[in-house]
Amino acid sequence: MSTTNNPYISVVILIGAQRKRAEKALASVLQQDSLDQAEIIILDIAYGKYPPLAGSGLSSVKVLDCSSSSSYGSLRAQAVHNARGQVVAFLEEHALAQPGWLKALVRDFHKGYAGVGGSPEALNPGVGLSDVFSLINFGFLLTSSTPVNQLPVHNGAYRRDILLSFGNQLPMLLASDLLLSPKIIEKGFTLLADPEVKILHLNMEYGSHGLLAYYNWNIIFGRNRAQLNHWSLSRRIFQFLIIPLVPCIRYFKHLIHFIKYDRKKNRSLLLNTGGFLIVQSIAATGIGVGCLFAAKNAEAKFLDYELNHERSRISPTLNP
Repeated sequence: MSTTNNPYISVVILIGAQRKRAEKALASVLQQDSLDQAEIIILDIAYGKYPPLAGSGLSSVKVLDCSSSSSYGSLRAQAVHNARGQVVAFLEEHALAQPGWLKALVRDFHKGYAGVGGSPEALNPGVGLSDVFSLINFGFLLTSSTPVNQLPVHNGAYRRDILLSFGNQLPMLLASDLLLSPKIIEKGFTLLADPEVKILHLNMEYGSHGLLAYYNWNIIFGRNRAQLNHWSLSRRIFQFLIIPLVPCIRYFKHLIHFIKYDRKKNRSLLLNTGGFLIVQSIAATGIGVGCLFAAKNAEAKFLDYELNHERSRISPTLNP
C-alpha cells in the first residue's frame, strides 16, 4: 500500500469497546482504491483497554487516545483539527465503506462540492426496528447524483476549511449533522448526493439502551438547534407543546416525499407505521426537552451507546 505525506482526504472513525465491528469498518477503508490520497484517523475512547485494531499500525493510520472524552461533537471536531487532508470524511464504526467509496469522494470534491454523501443501505434490513430507522435516517436521501439540502447523518464528507470556518460552533454542528448541512448551504456552498459514495450501515434493531440513546441524541439536537438559531423562550416552549403532533407531521412528510420521489418506500412506511410513530414520538420528546432543559450528560450517554453497545442480534460484528 502506498501512502502520502500530503493526504487529500482524512477518513475519521470513532471507536470504543466494539472492536470487531471497528476492525471491519477500518478494513473496508483500507481496501479502497485511491488510498494513496488518504490518511485514516481513529479516535479511540477505549484506548489501552484492548489490543490495537488489525491494520491500525499502518503508516497511513493515526490512532488518538481519547479515553478521557465524553462529548460526541467535541470528538469529531478534534478529528477535524487533527486532520491533514483538505477533505474530512466521517465513517461510523458500525458502517462499511463499499468499493469505490473513496474514489468517488476524491472525484466529487475535485469538482468543487463542499460536502458529499451517498444513500446508506441497511446491513440488517427487515430485523426489529432496522427498517424504521432506515426510513427516518435515510428516507429523505436521494439516490440520484444531484445537489441536495442534507447529507447522511454521521457519515458525510466535508471540505475541512469550511468546517473550521464555524469556529466554536463546530462541536455543536458535528454533534447534530442535521444542522450542519443547512449551515454550509447558508454560506453559499453546494452539497452533493452521489450513489457511488456507498456505505452499508448497521441499524439499531432493538432494546431500551438504543432507544434511550436515540432520545439523548434528540435532546442534543433540540438544544443545539435552539441555540444556533437563537430561539426565544416562547419558540422553545412552542416546540415542547407540539410534541404530540410531531410524529404525525413527520409521518405525512415522509409519505408525501416517497410518493414524489420513491414510491417503493411507501410500502415499508405503511408496514412500519406503528414503529415509525413510536420512534418519532421518542425523537419529538427529546427535541422538546432539549429546547427547554439542560442536556446534562446527554452527549456522554449517546457516545457510550454509539461506540460501546451492540445494536444488532443477528449481525453484531457487521456480518450481513
